[in-house]
Amino acid sequence: MLEALGWSGAIALVSEDETGIAGYVLGRVVVDQAEILSIAIVPGRRRQGLGRQLLDGVLAAMMQRGAGTVWLEVRASNEAAQAMYQSAGFSAAGLRRGYYRQPPEDALVLRRELAAARVNPT
Repeated sequence: MLEALGWSGAIALVSEDETGIAGYVLGRVVVDQAEILSIAIVPGRRRQGLGRQLLDGVLAAMMQRGAGTVWLEVRASNEAAQAMYQSAGFSAAGLRRGYYRQPPEDALVLRRELAAARVNPT
């Protein structure tokens, strides 16, 4: 994870509360394509809208950096995350068999087009 923060185009957002880190999202933008690499919320803070806040924040940052399309992978069994992504405008774009290792599982590939009114870096 720390290695990814050094990548060109990396974006990391962290949410903290009185007990410490409550969640984070890590993504990156390369030219006009973006990828959400990881999003996690501590178990006691799930289902409170924090994941959606982090998702909306990283999407806004990606758009500001000129991304037109965002991609991500999600566990095929993670229905809660899939519902959140669908409500944020993501749709199915493919399947990666055996993508996750512990435990072994397929990943759904999701994609979203960002608004046309994005910042042009030129």
